[in-house]
This record gives sequence, C-alpha cells and structure tokens, in this order.
Amino acid sequence: MMEIPPASDTLLNYHRWYYDSMTWKTVTFVGVACEKSVADLWNYQEIIAELRPGVIAEFGTLMGGSAFYFAHVLRAARLDSRVLTVDVEPTRIHPRALECPHIEFLHADSTAPVVRDALFRMRATNLGRCSPFSTAFAGGLMCSQSCCP
Repeated sequence: MMEIPPASDTLLNYHRWYYDSMTWKTVTFVGVACEKSVADLWNYQEIIAELRPGVIAEFGTLMGGSAFYFAHVLRAARLDSRVLTVDVEPTRIHPRALECPHIEFLHADSTAPVVRDALFRMRATNLGRCSPFSTAFAGGLMCSQSCCP
C-alpha cells in the first residue's frame, strides 16, 4: 500500500511543481496571458464578489491579462467598478486588454504622485459597496476608506 504524505507536504510539493515547471506562465483568460495561479484567480473572483470594490489597482501590468480578468469579473458581479493598472514598461499589453473600457492603463512608477492622484480620482467616482475595504489592490492588499477617499 502506498504511503500518503502529510497534507502540508502535498500542498508544498504541488506549489513547487506549479511554479518550478512554469505552468503559471501558460495561464490565459479568454486568450490573454495572465501568468497567475488558477487558484489565485478563483480566489480573486470570490474576494471581488464579497467585497464589491469600486476600484481594483494592479501594480505590474505585463500583458494586461490580470487587469482584463478583473474587469470581466467586476462586470459578471454586476459592479460598475474600474481597474487601474500601473507599469513602468507597458509595451507588451495585449490589444484586447487595451480595448477594454473598464481598465485605465497608467505608464508610471507605482510610487509616482500621478498614481495616487489617479486612485483618488477613480475612487471618487467609483465608490463600490460602502464598506471598510472598497478599494482592492491586486496581490491581496486592501486599502481602507480612511486612506482612499
């Protein structure tokens, strides 16, 4: 009989395989590269459905797949919300992502004042659900209303 490793070992081995094999680099959303874990994408949609943010900010656009995914999940959740995606080198963005009217692309360093200004502007017009966390940042960080009016 085969010995079953402890759950923590199994999860760690899967995680290592997923990233070491570069499987995450093959993930797409309706043909646009995302380069994410599919489990993370599933979790993102659950977080969006529960928190109902007015704005999602992403730092590091690459091909725009994540921003494209977020925009579609926001629409599926029937939210009139927007995505701000920021990158210092936005040269490889997929045309389908660029055409999405619910995404704002910003060519800047994430610490530049223009990013803060864009977030404040977008937050003022895309309030989402009135909750302590109505601006979501991709990557799992949340920003409370006290810092994002």
